[in-house]
Amino acid sequence: MGESREVVMRRTKSRVRKKAREVHLERRVRVTFFLPAELSEQKQAIYDIDAYLRGQHDHPVLPITGYTRSTIYGGSPIFKGHWWSQMNGGDKILTIEGVVLFIIDFRAIAEEWKLDQELSRLKAKILAYYTKHHCTQEEIWIVKEDIHRYA
Repeated sequence: MGESREVVMRRTKSRVRKKAREVHLERRVRVTFFLPAELSEQKQAIYDIDAYLRGQHDHPVLPITGYTRSTIYGGSPIFKGHWWSQMNGGDKILTIEGVVLFIIDFRAIAEEWKLDQELSRLKAKILAYYTKHHCTQEEIWIVKEDIHRYA
């Protein structure tokens, strides 16, 4: 006669506990930014930025080991950004537009200035792609923060 399901489940859980890995802590740097993707020109800039990031896996100083970005689903971005714009010194206007979220994690390095330099280069690249597609942006925020990863 076979073992009951309960006995098998207890034995399986016991094996899983024994195989548990040791957890270690890694310090990382997370970079996030939202980019406008409402107009077709802005979407083209997003696709260029995405291709640029995919090509950075072998960057000699700070290789990108991976990144996450939201998608443009059915032709529309899934997030909406809300902010007050004041173009050319005029009145502040609430701007609402579709945006794409990017998240990049880097390994923390002692020479943090190298990461800052890379992020300045990334921001310039982003602005250049928007300009290339004739949709110059008022501002792009790139946010850098320390995180701790439990691996």
